[in-house]
Amino acid sequence: MKRILIILLVARLLLLLLSATNGLLPYGMDADTWNESDGGFRYRVIDNRFLDPLSRWDGNAYLTIAFVGYDRGRDIRSNTAFFPGYPWIVRCVHHGLVEPLMSTERWGRETPPFVSAVVTSLLLSIACLFLFRIWAVAHFEKEAVDRSLLLLLLLPSGCVLHFVMSEGTFLFCLLVAFIAADRRLFWLAALAAAGCAVTRSIGLVVVLPLFVSCLEDRREGEGAPWLWLVIPPLAFVGLLFHMAEANGSFFAYFHQQNNFFHHASFPSIRGVAQLFRLEGKDAVHLTRDAFQILMSLWGLIGCGLLWRHFAGTRHRVSYSVLCILLIVLPLLSGALGAMHRYVTIIFPLVAVWASIQWRYAVWRYV
Repeated sequence: MKRILIILLVARLLLLLLSATNGLLPYGMDADTWNESDGGFRYRVIDNRFLDPLSRWDGNAYLTIAFVGYDRGRDIRSNTAFFPGYPWIVRCVHHGLVEPLMSTERWGRETPPFVSAVVTSLLLSIACLFLFRIWAVAHFEKEAVDRSLLLLLLLPSGCVLHFVMSEGTFLFCLLVAFIAADRRLFWLAALAAAGCAVTRSIGLVVVLPLFVSCLEDRREGEGAPWLWLVIPPLAFVGLLFHMAEANGSFFAYFHQQNNFFHHASFPSIRGVAQLFRLEGKDAVHLTRDAFQILMSLWGLIGCGLLWRHFAGTRHRVSYSVLCILLIVLPLLSGALGAMHRYVTIIFPLVAVWASIQWRYAVWRYV
């Protein structure tokens, strides 16, 4: 584990180096601000050329939710398109840890919210590594455990765990939920699943594989308190009411998702087909789409490997359901530009790929 933490530190330093390099490069249209709302929210904005890569895209939305709150009113684009699980943790870390350590009285200036968000992402990524190891030890051989942690860090999209994004929070809650389910602590699994439900829109589907795990326990003759699993749906409904208080609509989130990303049409078969179209795409878009296709295939093939690995165990169906839902639903909802991020946080697939024996020579070299 010490070696893994050293690799994590090196990865962070490389990200800072790339951020500094990015600040020296010219910006194109990406520097444009997108439709500033009445509440002052801007989705994409360049505030610092050197730190911008760590807080792009959704990062600005999470920062405004954490320190300003949701936009009041029904703008065409507002931060209601994003869930508050990660921003709530950022706010807690800011007031409970970062602000006391970097107070104005001690340092002579106020701590930027961005610093608290980066610290939060770092702490969550470290916690995810420890939890991932706890889970992997219970299901894989010792040699495969370290390779699983390395693969999570070395995946091209694994760097997203260090950014001002919600993937680290979601992965943390997901790991807690399934470690608790493995140990038949379904009350804790339900609370962690509620954390998933208020962190990402797809988080509510975690209830289904957990319910399957309950049924598998019941089939083995043990009691399974599946009634705990009403907690995540209640948390999700409560979140919608919270958003409605700011925007005046119970369906504000769904409207904003459509405004931002056109995710409202489900299933979006046409959106999936767009990945394979070559017309009108430059080199950048072709590379992006090829990467999404490769990561999606990586995930789908991994589902087959996982089904084989867990043969004869009570976890086979529940983990397979989890992986398939977390791959197929984003694909069909039109979230094509983010499939690499969605696949990265499906931790059973990372472990299964790392356990393949014919990669021993490669892993020894790494």
